[in-house]
Amino acid sequence: TQSNFRKWTDTIERTHELWDIALKDTKTAYNNESKEYGIQDNINDVFVQQWKTKDKAKISKIELLKKEKEGIIFNPFLRLKGKITI
Repeated sequence: TQSNFRKWTDTIERTHELWDIALKDTKTAYNNESKEYGIQDNINDVFVQQWKTKDKAKISKIELLKKEKEGIIFNPFLRLKGKITI
């Protein structure tokens, strides 16, 4: 039987893909892909909402955070490494 379990590395990769979609496409496209992937990252969503306001000051702060501390715009759980054993 095929497992419905997700690979953690895929979840991390898709979360980063969602960020790219949010920057380059519409909020609707971001929401649709988020649902398709089954990923809802509330921390990332806050940054996406701020980005979509098109407020230059907010966008500049997000760009600075991304440049200086790239991981900070994503949920800290994405930095965890681990293995689940049963």
